[in-house]
Amino acid sequence: MVNLHNTMNKEIVKQRLLEVGYTDTPALDATISRLCELKGEPFNLLVSWLYDGKAPTFDAVEGVDSGFLKDKLCMKDPAIIIAYAMLLDDPKGNSEYFKDLSENRVGFYPNGK
Repeated sequence: MVNLHNTMNKEIVKQRLLEVGYTDTPALDATISRLCELKGEPFNLLVSWLYDGKAPTFDAVEGVDSGFLKDKLCMKDPAIIIAYAMLLDDPKGNSEYFKDLSENRVGFYPNGK
């Protein structure tokens, strides 16, 4: 299994994030740290996305799946992977959080929705 916890691999993660449209800001460093701390299935999704270009997919956790995060919240793949880790950590609380976000976004309607 790939170890993402060293500096070289953080640079690989950073480069990939920049390639998919993230901007080089302090928030990017926080995202990289969160991604590099993943374990279990979220870590496996990260490795598949990072090295094979495979979009992260997962079954619903308390009614929230990868499709919901992509379609309703317009999350990019890395954010979906982090959200999956959050859902596994606190299924009920974080599923409610994401559902609430999707229902109460004010002034943000990507793709004309």
